[in-house]
Amino acid sequence: MNFSNLGDLVVLSVRNPAAAYRVLQGLGLPLFARWMVMVLAASLAALLVALISYLIPSGTDDLVTAISMQPISYAGMQLLGMLIMTAAITFLGRAFGGTGTFPDAMLIIGWIEMLMVASSALQIVLALVFPAAAQFVVTISIALALYLLVTMTKALHGFRNMGKVILGFMASLFGLAILLTIVLTALGVTPEVPA
Repeated sequence: MNFSNLGDLVVLSVRNPAAAYRVLQGLGLPLFARWMVMVLAASLAALLVALISYLIPSGTDDLVTAISMQPISYAGMQLLGMLIMTAAITFLGRAFGGTGTFPDAMLIIGWIEMLMVASSALQIVLALVFPAAAQFVVTISIALALYLLVTMTKALHGFRNMGKVILGFMASLFGLAILLTIVLTALGVTPEVPA
């Protein structure tokens, strides 16, 4: 696969995510390569977040800012989040009668994360040149990531009903929010309440 094919795959991902998933699956990447894609995506994301924090300081001294300035810690958290999402779409999909596998779910999560890394790089450039456009790209990127996640998961598990996938995601996001709240509370991170 060369850069031209990669560009075609990006366009195909937006136009027809199910077909893009089949192309990714058809590459026949070994499990080691799938892990490497996820590690690379997490590492690049961490470097970009550190760069954003350096170029555009938030002015706060909270735990999230501190972690974002430590690329290795942030990459580890990013990779853990990707693995949790991979496990969630695999096992929840199977619970609803899907046929997808963990290695194929890794392809989806790794690919979407790589697309988000490219989007983040664009956001950095726009934030320095035209900040209003950067915020627009952030919104579009989040919407695109959710769209790709739902449609590629549908293809992964062979679902015909999009509603089943959306309900599964809503349930998993609710569960993850509760789990994250418990973990952050245990770490002593609590939301600030205005006085």
